Amino acid sequence: MPAALAAADLVVSRSGATIVAELTVAGRASLLVPLAINPDQAANAKFLADSGAAVVVRNDRLATDLKTALLPLLEDPVRLDAMAEAASRLGRPDAAARIADEVLALAAKPVLMTS
Repeated sequence: MPAALAAADLVVSRSGATIVAELTVAGRASLLVPLAINPDQAANAKFLADSGAAVVVRNDRLATDLKTALLPLLEDPVRLDAMAEAASRLGRPDAAARIADEVLALAAKPVLMTS
């Protein structure tokens, strides 16, 4: 996936947590189609869209709205660059290390036993 993201100017994708994290770390503009039954995907997509990093097409509107959402993006490299920059500002490339550090810090703390 990293090589595919690196080669892309625009990514069309669902909006699960993993791909959203990958999009932001890679700094890629996106057109997101949240899975209708997953409210977390809708929230993820809205967050990126509100930040200027993505355009959202609702799953139930995909057949009618994809072309009208996609073509203007493909014809506007300046907008794609701005969206990519917005995505980059959201990325946390050190997230795994930060989580590991926090887990290790918590593991090092004494556990209080109560009865």
